[in-house]
Amino acid sequence: MKRTLGKEFGYQLAAAAFATATFPLLLVAANDVPTDFWAAYSFYFIFSALAYMTVGVLFAVAIERAADRWSPGGGPWRYVASLIAYAAAGVLAMYVYLATLLRNLEIQPNASLFAVGALAALYMYHVAMGMKRLRAPKTTAQT
Repeated sequence: MKRTLGKEFGYQLAAAAFATATFPLLLVAANDVPTDFWAAYSFYFIFSALAYMTVGVLFAVAIERAADRWSPGGGPWRYVASLIAYAAAGVLAMYVYLATLLRNLEIQPNASLFAVGALAALYMYHVAMGMKRLRAPKTTAQT
């Protein structure tokens, strides 16, 4: 089903908001250094919110619009292409994020940071797919 640009932006913004609130939980759980939960969650939340709500939403809208244009029927190839596109967008977003916002913190880019970017993008993609599934019209059986 084709959506307008405004609706697609709204759907991706809702997915980004949910991912912003939940992805830091995964990062805190994966953190092997014992820290205060709320301090660690707040730290990850701030960085996740900036990334998801800015470049994350824009990349997601662009990817979904391109996917609608190139494979409107869906299917497994669209899913695989979307996985690759979202992972690449996550790596690119992490690069942009590190190059602009975090350059004064002197954080050295490494493979694990780019992997976090890719995983964050894939997480948002699956959150958006789940939300799309929930808002799909329900069909009733004919009697």
